[in-house]
Amino acid sequence: MKQKSSCKHIFKNFCTLSICENYNKYCIGEKNCLFFIKSDNKTIIVQNPHNSRNEEYIGGNKRNISKTIVSKQIHNNLDSKNNNDFLENEDEDSDFQLFDISTTSITPNIKSLCIDWSDKTLQIPKYQRKFVWTIKQSSLFIESLMLDLPIPTLMFFIDENENNIIIDGQQRMKSLLYFLGTITKEEAPVKEQKYINFKLQGLQENSPWYNKKFSDFSETDQKKLRNKKLNVTLIKLKNPKDLTSIFYIFERLNKGGTILNAQEIRNCIYSGSFNDFLLELNKYDNWRKIFTSDEDICRQKDVELILRFFALYDDLENYKKPMKDFLSKYMEEPSIRYMEKSKLDDKEQLFKRTVDAIIMCLGEKPFHIKNGLNSSVCDAVMLAFANHINNIPENVDSNYEKLKQNKDFYSYVSKSSNDVNSVVQRISIAESFLFPNLGEIRSIKLYDLPVSAGVGNWMDDDNIPFELYQTNNLNADFAVKVSGDSMEPKICNGDILLIKKQSDILTSDIGIFIYYNKVYCKKFVKAKATYLMSLNQQYKPIRIEDKDEFIINGKVIDIIHIDNQIDSNKKCVQCGEPVWNNSNYCWEHYKYHNAESK
Repeated sequence: MKQKSSCKHIFKNFCTLSICENYNKYCIGEKNCLFFIKSDNKTIIVQNPHNSRNEEYIGGNKRNISKTIVSKQIHNNLDSKNNNDFLENEDEDSDFQLFDISTTSITPNIKSLCIDWSDKTLQIPKYQRKFVWTIKQSSLFIESLMLDLPIPTLMFFIDENENNIIIDGQQRMKSLLYFLGTITKEEAPVKEQKYINFKLQGLQENSPWYNKKFSDFSETDQKKLRNKKLNVTLIKLKNPKDLTSIFYIFERLNKGGTILNAQEIRNCIYSGSFNDFLLELNKYDNWRKIFTSDEDICRQKDVELILRFFALYDDLENYKKPMKDFLSKYMEEPSIRYMEKSKLDDKEQLFKRTVDAIIMCLGEKPFHIKNGLNSSVCDAVMLAFANHINNIPENVDSNYEKLKQNKDFYSYVSKSSNDVNSVVQRISIAESFLFPNLGEIRSIKLYDLPVSAGVGNWMDDDNIPFELYQTNNLNADFAVKVSGDSMEPKICNGDILLIKKQSDILTSDIGIFIYYNKVYCKKFVKAKATYLMSLNQQYKPIRIEDKDEFIINGKVIDIIHIDNQIDSNKKCVQCGEPVWNNSNYCWEHYKYHNAESK
């Protein structure tokens, strides 16, 4: 039997329509069920794709039938895939999780769901794909309800505010809300205005609901539709603050059909100021020039690239595969999820400067390698540009062409690209090719710890004594020399810490902090409370309260141990002791010499 049109997307889009010979109505695929309406317009076959059982409805009567040729041919077309190499290893397994959730099955009627929508206790998260059903598809769904045909279960996630978030069934739910007029013109997006109070289209002319609006229904039919009960599964976390379990539940639901990908899940369960920020930043004009096709930007892939950029920029040293878990843990961090506006403004400036520089130097769609946009090339090059945003050479475009031809780089962006070594190496290679003067020595301010400091940006206070320290690390804004053993064994007395100046920091990062006019180097921990932790367990943690005078000054990005700072092969020109920091002096005379030169 020949199909008149491809059915390869039958599971990828809810209720995608395909015309089949002998079933000259439509095949409607949604999640786990297929619906076939035979040419007599009276016979409907409901088929489960995971077994051979089919149910045939004729005039409301049900009987089991054997597997049909129609379903077999549709399944033969499901396996075609796009060769776009946008997101690699998206299906790599996550760490095993024990699910700390509860599920409940309910059967609310449509009227109560409409009330919940009006009360804003039933919501569609911002991540959700746009309303993609045609009026014809929505009409067939409404008719199916009136015919008492089986409808797949809706799925809602109960968030920490006790709102019901639709995670499976948006198209069906919005079809009802538009048809009944629950969604008003004021709240409907401009492109969806045509759906408000739509007429049922695509039905047979002898259908009792042909070409009718809901207001045209008889009083009996209006009551029937409003009172129609729908099957709903509610998913709730036993610990509302632990979102890990719900993420893996979403993933397992996806195994039965294409519902949500990783970023769509994140944007649902990690809602907050940072999520809104990502969605808004995704509209930036120069960022849109990175992409060329709908395949590049469908289903939040573009938003995930922005998330990857920030997560790797902020926390590359703590990266662990798989990438999707790394991104989820980053977005789950409260300081990220509910980031304050001033910090979002800093991130926006960094992102836009980076994207602007890439478009200006490399041109539009710069990350399309072979079949399409390669996300590994994107994050490697973007991080390289961001790390050297103030030192971009004029020949960076020719350097980029050399980078794309490098066999090692290509290997790290194409095979096992989310392995820790691949991520670290491709970023390192990108930096070495694009910015070959990475090893150039420069001077930054070096402060002794502990120091006294007023509440504020003490690094800009010239009254606080400092030395000049030479480094080839272009990401370091200043350095501190450690005094004490509170951070042993990782950081020892006399070690030099290179610091990247920033006003926010992730849990478990080591940073530089002001706490009541004193400067500390500690590990930052934020859970139910905020603490500054010493690595040496002989020291008690410092608990930070909201009322405390507390400022984050920066993040430790490199540690130069005291043994590596002294060159025993060279002697101080004044005292004969080993020299320090590639100079001609020991530490004591180095400080004196720098003070004189200043």
